[in-house]
Amino acid sequence: MQPTEIIADFLKRKGWDVEVQDELITLDYQTEAAIGTLALAVAQQTPYLITRFDLTLDIFVHEDSLAEVMMGLNLINQQFSIGCMYLDLVEVEEEGPEDDINDPDLLFMLGARGSTVLEGTEDHHLELLHHALEVFVEEVSEAVTNDMGDMPKTLQA
Repeated sequence: MQPTEIIADFLKRKGWDVEVQDELITLDYQTEAAIGTLALAVAQQTPYLITRFDLTLDIFVHEDSLAEVMMGLNLINQQFSIGCMYLDLVEVEEEGPEDDINDPDLLFMLGARGSTVLEGTEDHHLELLHHALEVFVEEVSEAVTNDMGDMPKTLQA
C-alpha cells in the first residue's frame, strides 16, 4: 500500500472524511466564517515522509484592502504554531475590449499551508500528522473567525 493510502486510511479511522485523488488526500473544510478544501500531499525523502497540507479558503481580498490584510496576516502568522496563512493572486478572466484603459482590480484568495516530517507510516508516527492537522485547522479556524472577522468590509466570502 502506498504512503498516501496508508495516511488516508489512518485519517479515516480518526474520523476525518477524506478522499484520495491522484496521490492527493483532500477533505472539505467548513466553519461559520468560511468554507474551503484541505489538500494533503506526501513526498518520500528517504528515510522520511514529508507531508504538505494546503487549505484554500473561499475568502477573497481586493487590491485596495491588501495592505491592511497583509499587516493582519503578519500578526496572525506570528501566533501560529504550525503553518501560515497567505494570499494568492486569483487570475480573473475579463470579458470585454482588450484595449480598456481601466485595468481590473487585483483579487487575492486567502489560504493556509503547513507541513510535517514523518519517520514512517506506523500509527505512532501518523499520530504526529493527525495532531498537526488538528492544530492547523483549529488555528486557521480561530484566525478566520476571530481575527479576520474584525475586517468584514475587507474580506469577501
